[in-house]
Amino acid sequence: MSVFLALRGTSGVNLITFIVNPPSVQHELKFTPDENAKVKSMCYSNDGRMFAWANGFHVFVLSLPDFKTVIQLEQPRCSQLIFSPKGTLLATWEPFIHNKDNPQESDNLFLWDLKTGKLRRSFVQRRTDNWSPQWTDDESVCARNAANEVTFYEEGDFKRFSHKLHLQKVTEFALSRGSEARVAAFVAGSKGAPCFVRVYQYPELGGPAAAIASKSFFKADRVKLFWNSEGTAMIVLGQKDVDRSGGSYYGEQTLHFLGIDGTSNIVTLNKQGPIYDVQWNPTRPEYTVVFGYMPAKAAVFNKCSEIIYDFGTGPRNSAYYNPQGELLILAGFGNLRGVLEIWDRERNVRVGNCQAEDTTMLQWCPDGYHFLTATTSPRLRVGNGYKIWNATGQLVFQQSYGDHFDAMLFDVMWQPLPLEMFNGSRKTVIPIANSIQQKAAYVPPHLRESGAKAKPLNLHDYEPARNPASDAVSNDSSANQAMSKSALKNKKRREAKQKAIVESSGDVLPIVETSSKPRSSELNDAIFMASHIVGNQIQPAVNSAVTTANTVNNSAPDESKKIRNIRKKLQQIEELKLKRDHGDNLEKNQLDKIDTENELYDELQHLELGFQ
Repeated sequence: MSVFLALRGTSGVNLITFIVNPPSVQHELKFTPDENAKVKSMCYSNDGRMFAWANGFHVFVLSLPDFKTVIQLEQPRCSQLIFSPKGTLLATWEPFIHNKDNPQESDNLFLWDLKTGKLRRSFVQRRTDNWSPQWTDDESVCARNAANEVTFYEEGDFKRFSHKLHLQKVTEFALSRGSEARVAAFVAGSKGAPCFVRVYQYPELGGPAAAIASKSFFKADRVKLFWNSEGTAMIVLGQKDVDRSGGSYYGEQTLHFLGIDGTSNIVTLNKQGPIYDVQWNPTRPEYTVVFGYMPAKAAVFNKCSEIIYDFGTGPRNSAYYNPQGELLILAGFGNLRGVLEIWDRERNVRVGNCQAEDTTMLQWCPDGYHFLTATTSPRLRVGNGYKIWNATGQLVFQQSYGDHFDAMLFDVMWQPLPLEMFNGSRKTVIPIANSIQQKAAYVPPHLRESGAKAKPLNLHDYEPARNPASDAVSNDSSANQAMSKSALKNKKRREAKQKAIVESSGDVLPIVETSSKPRSSELNDAIFMASHIVGNQIQPAVNSAVTTANTVNNSAPDESKKIRNIRKKLQQIEELKLKRDHGDNLEKNQLDKIDTENELYDELQHLELGFQ
C-alpha cells in the first residue's frame, strides 16, 4: 500500500510515493515536477483522485494515479485552491484589488466545472480568512459569506441563490458535515448587547424562532466554530483581544457546547489560562481541549461537557487525532521544544514519545499509523525539511533542505485516501517506555570529583494522567486521605455526636457520610429538600435526641444562628460560581471557598436534622 506525498518549495511542486509497509520513500517517475518557483498553492480532492496546483501562470488539475490532465486554466493571479467534496467543482481565489486604476469591483472567486472545464460562476470575495465556499458532503447545498450575509445555492445552480440567512453582521458561519445541512452563524455584540451563535436547520432560516439551538454570551469579539463529524453538535471558542480585568495579557477566552437538540452549556475548565486547541474525535462523540498556563492540561470531554479522561499536565499546545480516531498526539510547538506524546484513546495509555523541534506543521497519514512533521518557510528557515514517524515515536524517514537557503520547503501534505484501504495493513500499537533522553542536571566542578549528584529542580508541579470514573469509585480510605485534616476532624466529630445521641435516645437515626466527590446544584437541592421531609417524619425522635445532646454539651452555640451563617456562605458560593462560569478570574481564596461547598451542605443537613 502506498500514499502520495506532495511537496511545494523553491524548487516547485513534486510528488513522491510513501510505501506504508515496510516504510520507505521513492520518487514518482510518472509525475513531471513543475520547477516553477512561483507556485503559490496546491491541494488534493477529498477522495485523493485529483491533485491541483497554481504556478503563477496556470492552474493544473491532474487525475491520480495515472497523472492525466483534467483541466488547465489560465489564472496567473490565483493564490488559493479548493475542491468541492465530490470533486465536481474547483474553487480558485485571487487577491481582491480595488484602487484608482481599478475602480470597478472585479470578481476574484471562480467556480470551475471539472468535467467541462468551463466557468460555472464568479463572485466578489474581499475577505481572505473565510474566502472558501462551504458544501454539504453530497454537494446538494453550497453556502458562502458575502457582505456579512450567508447565501445558499442548491444542486449546483449558482445563477441565483435559493435562500439567504437574514442576520445582521454575520462575521462567522460554519456548515455542518453530512448530508443534512445545518448552519451555525455568529453575530458579534454591540452597544452592551451580548453576542450569540444560532444554529439553523436548512432551509428553515426565518428569524430567531427558527433556530434549533442558540447560545448568547459576552466577552467575545470573534469565534471559532467546530462541528463534529456527524453534524449533531458543535464547540464554540469565543475570543476577546482585551481583558479589561487585567487578568491576562492575551485577552479572554470562553468555550461553549451546542447540540442540535437545543442543549447548550459552558465547558468548565479546571485550570486557569488560555485555550490552545480544540479537536473533535472523528469517529466518537468526544472532543479534546488543551488549556491552562504552562504546563498545560489536556482532557477529553463527552457531549455533556464532562471530563472522561485527564491527560495531566505537560509542555503541549496542540492536539491531533488520527483519521480513525484511535490515536491522539499531544504536542508542544511554537516556543515549546516540540515534545510529542502519542496516546491510545481506546486503552488510555501512552504508546510513544518523540521530539521534533522547530516543527511548524503536523499531519497524520491516512493509514492512521504514520505521521509527518515539517519545518516550513517562511515561518522557519533553520532546520527546513520534513520527517516521517510511526505511532511509537520512531523516525522512519527524514529529508532536510539546503543549509544556505538555496532550497526551501513551503508546504507538504498527504494524499487523502478512504480509510477502508488500510484495514488489512493496520498495526497494533503497544505501550513503550519514554524514549526521550533527559539531560543530566548540572554539577559544579568542585563537586564532581567527590561523586556528588545534583538534586533535580522542578520548576512546575506536573500532574499525572487519570481517569475521573476510576477516581469516583475509590474506597473510603483513599477518600479520607484526600480530605483535608480539618474536614476529616469534623467528620469524626459528627460521627461521635451521632453515636452519643443514638446511645442516649435509643432511636436509630440515619448517618450521612461526607463525600469527596463534588455535588451538582440539583443534587444539593434534592438533599436539602429530603432533609426537611425526613425531619418532619421523625420529629419526636429528633426532639428527644436534641434534648439529650444539649444535656451532654450545654455550651453548644445557637443552632439557628449557625444555620443562618451557613446559608449565607452558600449564597456567597453560588455567586462566586456564577462569576466563574461567566469567565471571571477568581482569587485563590475564592476558589478555596467554593471547594468547601460540600462540607457546608453536610453541616447544614446535620443541623437541620438536629444532629448537632
